[in-house]
Amino acid sequence: MAHDIDIELFRQLEQELHRPDVRSSREAVSARLADDFLEFGSSGRVYDKHLTIDSLAKEGLSDRVTLPEVRDFTARMIAIDAVLVLYRSVRQADGGLPERQRCEVLSGG
Repeated sequence: MAHDIDIELFRQLEQELHRPDVRSSREAVSARLADDFLEFGSSGRVYDKHLTIDSLAKEGLSDRVTLPEVRDFTARMIAIDAVLVLYRSVRQADGGLPERQRCEVLSGG
């Protein structure tokens, strides 16, 4: 599969989802996630679009004061309508919370 993708576009979209104003808006999150979105959290839990929207909406605007640092970001097309996004999410100033690695499968619907 030799399709070029705009990695910076996917990085930008992912980093928008870290902002509290976007995370707290069900409409904003829904617009950014494909209907068949999947995320594998650092806990091993799998989040679909519905669970992700609900979880982020429950955080509230003040729950995420420090935005995470995104490291080792990669995006790779794994199907004609799906992109695999991998990165490490690191929060330096959140009271010693552990580094988290995220794996998401994004679909272009």
